[in-house]
Amino acid sequence: MAPQPLRPVRPAAATVSSAQQAAASRPVALGESPAQQAMQTKAQQSSTGDGDKDDWDDEEDSALRVWLCQAPSWLTSMVFHMVLILILALIPLGHLYEPNRELTLFPAENETEDLNESPDEAIDELMQTDVAIDAQFDAKDMIDSDDLSDISDEVAMAGDAADPTLKIAVQVDFDPLLISTTAADVTEVVGGFANTGYGDRNPEARRQLTKQTDPRGLGEAAVEAALAWLAKVQRSDGSWNFNDIGASPDAGEYDTAMGATGLALLPFLGAGYTHEHGKYQEVVGNGLKYLVGHMGVTKQGGRLYEANGPSHAHMYSHGIAAMALCEAYGMAETGKLMEPAQLSLNYIEYAQHPENGGWLYTPRQGGDTSVVGWQIMALKSGHMSYLKVDPQVVTKADKWLDFVAWNSNSAYGYRKPEDRPADGATTAIGLLMRMYLGTPHDDPGLRMGVEALSKAGPHKTDMYYNYYATQVMRHFEGLAWTQWDNQMRDYLVKEQERQGHAAGSWMFTGGHGATQGGRLYNTAMATMILEVYYRHLPIYQKKSFTHKFGE
Repeated sequence: MAPQPLRPVRPAAATVSSAQQAAASRPVALGESPAQQAMQTKAQQSSTGDGDKDDWDDEEDSALRVWLCQAPSWLTSMVFHMVLILILALIPLGHLYEPNRELTLFPAENETEDLNESPDEAIDELMQTDVAIDAQFDAKDMIDSDDLSDISDEVAMAGDAADPTLKIAVQVDFDPLLISTTAADVTEVVGGFANTGYGDRNPEARRQLTKQTDPRGLGEAAVEAALAWLAKVQRSDGSWNFNDIGASPDAGEYDTAMGATGLALLPFLGAGYTHEHGKYQEVVGNGLKYLVGHMGVTKQGGRLYEANGPSHAHMYSHGIAAMALCEAYGMAETGKLMEPAQLSLNYIEYAQHPENGGWLYTPRQGGDTSVVGWQIMALKSGHMSYLKVDPQVVTKADKWLDFVAWNSNSAYGYRKPEDRPADGATTAIGLLMRMYLGTPHDDPGLRMGVEALSKAGPHKTDMYYNYYATQVMRHFEGLAWTQWDNQMRDYLVKEQERQGHAAGSWMFTGGHGATQGGRLYNTAMATMILEVYYRHLPIYQKKSFTHKFGE
């Protein structure tokens, strides 16, 4: 392109156009700014047609100069800073953000936010608002059944394509109350379960702990045999059910796959086997896929029980399955389970009785200490996994324990203080929940309760009582724990089935839930008792997960 000739500069004495003369002689209106004067000048020039292109450009420059010279300083500063703010707003700051490892708890209402509306008709069909209506994640058509090594394939759903860590069947707006620490995978911040409350479940820590507590390895051998049996009785769709255990005898009465699947998954997770690590990746992955795929999504959260199942098992099933989802998420290296785990906690918060702070079989209907125990353990598991837990819910749960406590907070009733089961299960539950909620080690009521459990010793048939009491003794530690541990471990090793299809399992009769849950229930509970050394870090040790629960 040929160089353009330089535009000649007009001499200072150049003739002024008629439009310019008219503009110069025009009276200035009251309050008219220099910029407005310049605009009027340009308008007159345009209407008269006087002046060539050079005149127009020069007049523009002149108007800007006049504006800059005559505008008040505060106005110039305001315009400058507004432009600067707009520029800064366009700069992405995500790379400057370093998430905090501390769990932040936000107060929430009893009910969660309504789900976002979606333009996708297939997703709209899943958006239910009535607890009684069963809306489920449809996982089966979205998952490659031949590749179960990664939960990202197992629970990957249609979601926000812009954030691959949050793919799930229904995209839910938790903000500002309910979403996890950041939209990014929280495990990128805390480094998987090694930095949550599940650190002793990794293979090396498990070996070291059991070498000290079980030098002959009898308890660990029993755990592995039990896990093999549980894997054997898993159903083809990834679920377990109390009333369906294949050729093994002593099936339970309850037909509730959600609760049974959650309970069967917990021993695998307790031993450090996840959908990402260990020899049971496929077993655990299929179980998690079943729970996520059958979660009923409502505006209150994610429901983990069958709407047409036994009503007195509803919140039992939900608390157990929610605990499994939260533990699996906390132990994972990817964040695919973050939303279903958080949804399950949201539903627990909704289901709490708004006045007495308890939970009963169905949402918001009352309370009993047995159901309360599973809900608090699920909330604690979520807390340990850096999910959101409303502190008001925890405070109300403590209120329930105050209501059913007796004998200086050393014992706890079922639905009221005078309801005192002979096996002491509700006392063991109450003491463990008090530990979770921050009762100090030297609390007189706690010490009295531990002494009573120690004096009674492990139960021969009630694994429900033993499950809670063993945790209480483990967390309290000392000589009483050592004595309890030796009795409990040796008894379970001796009673484990060693022959036939039921080899590796247990069946006890007469204890709480034994008939309803049958062999599957007894086996899962006994296995978790044997895993107590590494399932949870001792509450009163310095290395324990120290983020205060409920503040």
